[in-house]
Amino acid sequence: MAKSKFNVRTRRLPGRRSSQNSDTLDDLRHISAPIHTQAKPHHYIEDLACPALLVDENRQIEAANVGFYKLFGLPAKAIQIGESFANFAQRAVLNRYDGILDLGNIISTDGNQPNHIDVHNTFGQTVAAQRAVTPDGKILLSFSPLARRESSESDEWLRSMVNSIGGAVLRIKHDNSGVLSCIFASTTAPEFFGFPKDTDLTLSENFITLFNEEHRPHLLEALKTSGDTGSPIDFNMQIMHQDRGPVWVRFVGNAETGHDQTIICNLRGMEIEDRITISNELNRLERLLNLVVENIPFIVIVRDVKTSKIVFINRAGEETAGQSRDEIIGWRSARFRSGERNIWRQAARNKVIATGEPVFNPEQIIRSPVKGDRTVRTSDYPLNDEDGNLRFILSITEDVTDRNATEQALTRSENRFNAAIESFTDGLALFDSSDRLVLCNERYNAMWPRGDLDVKPGKTYPELVEAYARQAIEHGEEIDLQSYVKARVKSHLNPPSTREVALFDGRWLQVTDRRTEDGGIVVTCTDITSLKEKQAELKRTGEEALRAKETAELANKSKTDFLANMSHELRTPLNAVIGFSEIIRDAMMGREYIDDYQEYANDIHRSGSHLLALINDILDMSKIEAGELELIEDRVSLAEAIDISVKLVSERAAQNDVQLVTNIPPETPYLTADTRKIRQIIINLLSNAVKFSEPGGTVEINIEHSVDGDIMLAVIDGGIGIPADEVDQVLEPFKQAHTGLDRKFEGTGLGLSLTKSLTELHGGSLSLTSQTEGPNKGTTVRVTLPAARVITRPENA
Repeated sequence: MAKSKFNVRTRRLPGRRSSQNSDTLDDLRHISAPIHTQAKPHHYIEDLACPALLVDENRQIEAANVGFYKLFGLPAKAIQIGESFANFAQRAVLNRYDGILDLGNIISTDGNQPNHIDVHNTFGQTVAAQRAVTPDGKILLSFSPLARRESSESDEWLRSMVNSIGGAVLRIKHDNSGVLSCIFASTTAPEFFGFPKDTDLTLSENFITLFNEEHRPHLLEALKTSGDTGSPIDFNMQIMHQDRGPVWVRFVGNAETGHDQTIICNLRGMEIEDRITISNELNRLERLLNLVVENIPFIVIVRDVKTSKIVFINRAGEETAGQSRDEIIGWRSARFRSGERNIWRQAARNKVIATGEPVFNPEQIIRSPVKGDRTVRTSDYPLNDEDGNLRFILSITEDVTDRNATEQALTRSENRFNAAIESFTDGLALFDSSDRLVLCNERYNAMWPRGDLDVKPGKTYPELVEAYARQAIEHGEEIDLQSYVKARVKSHLNPPSTREVALFDGRWLQVTDRRTEDGGIVVTCTDITSLKEKQAELKRTGEEALRAKETAELANKSKTDFLANMSHELRTPLNAVIGFSEIIRDAMMGREYIDDYQEYANDIHRSGSHLLALINDILDMSKIEAGELELIEDRVSLAEAIDISVKLVSERAAQNDVQLVTNIPPETPYLTADTRKIRQIIINLLSNAVKFSEPGGTVEINIEHSVDGDIMLAVIDGGIGIPADEVDQVLEPFKQAHTGLDRKFEGTGLGLSLTKSLTELHGGSLSLTSQTEGPNKGTTVRVTLPAARVITRPENA
């Protein structure tokens, strides 16, 4: 059975005060509805068996009985005793009470009026109005239906009209025994309920089964209310369609209650399944839109154009203003703006009103009582109603304070970086994974003669090489352009590589290519011209010495003794010359250091960062053991601390192919704690879990509440686990599991012990369970913080 909200709506419909469908006026005697008058009515009018109306010689109404009210479907206060008939008739026409205006033809006193006329009342019945003059000159109108033979034609016409109405037209009865039956059904009614067209619904023993069981009590309640009060029926519910199941429909009509408490009701049913579906979808979209507006980080404010008062503000606006929206709505401006800034804002809104176009304002500074001075950028948009008239102004304000600070910091960092690479004595260039130039220093650009080529980011490495080769050809170098470019690019694309390049202007460059982590290539160029010149000089010196030696060996034998005495003196410096030349020629003391400068620098930076982290942990542990580490307590959002920690660990998790899953309930409370140390606890636990998880594993972080009000933070991984005999020692400083020579996990062993100490510093406790085998393989660490630190209702909530 479909579970849908049952909606009953009652509203006043013109000319439908009661259900007046009786064929005789005898039924009017059994309807008791009070007549509200301002003057004492003539009691004899009420005693008449037919509807009656009494006016005086001035055509002012003196009395009307219950039958007259019912005959024309008038509400109880429709007639003001003492008013002129003309005023009453005019009001009746405006409210669609048919037939009243025609009565003026026999109420006039000009002597030419007829004594009776036929009129059609609000319910489509044709009645005869009779005129009689009392002895004191007053006019009495009485009413009776037309003859049966006349009304039968009308009834046949009405029946034909009813059967042509779409949906279903029903006349149903609810007797005092509780049975609901169908007295009459239009020819379209069977198909409305999913039956064959020739089905006779009046034969149904219990008509109530054609309605959704969930909605039946509401249907019966609506019938009773209409029968007791005469109010129209208008409600939505589900019928049980024989083929389609529950189908939403709308029923309108009215009911009347007899002396035996039997309720007779006339209803028209119309299918609204599509309308309900569309309404549900619109409601869903509206909820989604409200959810988006409430959770976007921008301030959203809507103002009424006529009054400039705020009619809506979202959560971000509340947080910036430091007050609830109930307090803010109705303001003419947000109170975190002041002075001249309000004049600027009003000028922007006036421009929207004047042009009907959005206005994008420059950055401004506002003063928030909660966040202090903030730099914002506001855009104003016109909101028109369905007639195209400007009704509201939507203001969307983005807080760009942090973004501006980040951009400024990035700019400063880029400037420092550019200054650093420009200070290099070597040429430096970075190419991306598509081998396009990202950046280079002026030293690199000046080293390579390339003619008029504009060296800028986006140029490819082959383009740069070809430009240099063309320049070399122009200076007389014999180069096969295509082969030269191909060879240079091949060496460049297969790093690491180092080569020496002789330039056509006589200079020598040592070029080194190294691959970056993202697939790019870093090229460093060192001018080794002076080194090459020294190598050539040493080589020339060696050759001259060798020739001198040969000349000495061919000298006169008379000089043999002399040469023998001098051989030691000659050999010693010669050996030194040859030895040093070999060292310089083979670059035994220089080239490998030049090639590895950047790699060594990266290794030193990583080692230094790692060493700094270890020193910080050791210092914190030393302060804790010495009792010198103090808490800087503040109001801490546990959900926010978890979110920030997850973001910090997410990169390492991605590198290890480990998924981070957070299970944080919406009611996660605030704590009184040290913000930095709470984050350090969470980061340590997450980092440890990621480090010991295997690729494809999952690390979960859960928030739990104990019966005593304590908050428990659990970090669960499915990693390698900790042997049972090593569980206790991992909580001690400088102790680790897996401490053999083959262990593959870095660290000093301070992580868990430091986390335990920080937790205990907050008055909490840390527990650890772990298994190395089985379906529950992995480690679970629980941090429990006492209920005394829980803030049940945060400030400005």
